[in-house]
Amino acid sequence: ALELARAAARDFEAERLRAGTLTFQDLLMRAVAMLRASPEARRFLGTRYRRLLIDEFQDTDPVQAEILFLLASAGGESGERRASGGAARAQSGPAAGADGDADGVVEPGAWIDLAPRPGSLFVVGDPKQSIYRFRRADIELYTFVRERFERFGRVLRLDANFRSLRPISGLVADVFDREEAFPREATPYQAPFAPLRVQRSDGHPAEGVYCYDLPDENRTEELVKADAKWIASWIVQRTGEGGDRAPGDFMILTRQRRHLAAYAGALEERGVPVAVSGAALVESEEIDEVRVLLEALAHPDDPVRLTAALVGLFFGLSFQDLASHVRGGGRISLAAGAADEAQPTDVSRALAQIGVWTRWAREQPADVVVQRIVDETGLLATAAARPLGSLRAGGLLYALEAVRRAALDGNTSLAGALEALQAAADATEAEAPLEPLRDDAVAVMNLHRAKGLEAPVVVLAAPVGERTRAVTRHVRRDRDDGDAVGGVVVTERRGWADAVLALPPGWEALEAEERRFEAAEDVRLLYVAVTRARDELVVARPGGKGRSPWGALDEWLEQHGKRLE
Repeated sequence: ALELARAAARDFEAERLRAGTLTFQDLLMRAVAMLRASPEARRFLGTRYRRLLIDEFQDTDPVQAEILFLLASAGGESGERRASGGAARAQSGPAAGADGDADGVVEPGAWIDLAPRPGSLFVVGDPKQSIYRFRRADIELYTFVRERFERFGRVLRLDANFRSLRPISGLVADVFDREEAFPREATPYQAPFAPLRVQRSDGHPAEGVYCYDLPDENRTEELVKADAKWIASWIVQRTGEGGDRAPGDFMILTRQRRHLAAYAGALEERGVPVAVSGAALVESEEIDEVRVLLEALAHPDDPVRLTAALVGLFFGLSFQDLASHVRGGGRISLAAGAADEAQPTDVSRALAQIGVWTRWAREQPADVVVQRIVDETGLLATAAARPLGSLRAGGLLYALEAVRRAALDGNTSLAGALEALQAAADATEAEAPLEPLRDDAVAVMNLHRAKGLEAPVVVLAAPVGERTRAVTRHVRRDRDDGDAVGGVVVTERRGWADAVLALPPGWEALEAEERRFEAAEDVRLLYVAVTRARDELVVARPGGKGRSPWGALDEWLEQHGKRLE
């Protein structure tokens, strides 16, 4: 089965290359393969890019780290490499391969033996903000590379904080300076604690750490709805006449993306400008309606598809309208549309319009037809005028671009357009706001999107529990060569659950080990959330006993937090 999967993966990769649809990961893998195989490429690029400065290094995955080392170790003096037994020794000569081959080929995994040219590689990273293990940017890789820097370069500690005021640094010290959070010494799972040496002295009248309690709600949706209403009303008070803040001062963070629309909607209802990041296409109704219409254009003889289009967003007819049309002698058919023109009804006029669009679809590429229909009907303006209009309109534009890309790839049929629209509606990583993050609007985003960002006022919202995630893989870095080792659970979706088909040997121990990594990353996620705030940190607390992602702050908030009503 594994050999079959490998063969399928190779064939799929070859097809992406042939069709010109390489993914970002494909580009990374092809780049690293070129650098491994070609000393000329390493020498040329290493000479061209003499100084590499990398920020947020804790978010770097192994392939990206290898590219950095290959570039920084070529184009001049080659660095150290380890001899047999792990001892380090110097090596001279341009871009020699770490494996010692005459052709200068660098074998996979051998990049860890390379040492960059002096002054060629400068990285900045904070292991306490390593939160992308699911993308292979795990804390073990950061630690591994840091130890290499200690051998061939210098490691400097930066702990001056120019963002947060003292109340927030006090919370950080009290909550995270403990063995169960950030220990004094680094472990394979966790970064060591480092205090925030506050540099700001400007202060703010409302600076501090606040909390508020929500009503006891059993249903997650009701709790989130109540939270969104409270936050939106509070922000209106702070930003209205006589208020002390502007909308752009606020950032609302949630652990899960699925709750973002509730907060954006509550703000929009109260006339507060809002910009959402990380919500993907939270509203895809307009995309769905375009798909329904294209299905009717592709199958004009199908009365079921025609009916779906007639009662949809484009025409807004009711089933009562259709029944009256049929009782009056009409039919749900494009052929009948012209005959009904002597005594036109809303249904016959709609069918005539679908007939016009059907002729367009026979004569023009699908991307042109879809754009004409959207322009003619004002669908984009309709989407923008509805609740969460920025997300709706942005999602529609994203979908139209997907149809255009399909056409550029050579598929100008309605079937190709339908596939592109379905892929856009199903996208989980897509983000398409009509206006990307504005600095004059409340920022609403999930926690992973907030890395590297900050705001004067940060609200940790949606204090709802999460389902315990099933562990299906465990990967670690070998301490000697950096190779990935671990195991994967083979599952099959059956109904609402995944059935386990195969487990790797010793899975119980591997699963427990992965749980330790996940628990350590949960601590880092909370640290990232808390340290986004410049002046004010506001934490929502559930009225019930549900597990909140911010629950580790409860004890501190009870003693030191300022209550908001």
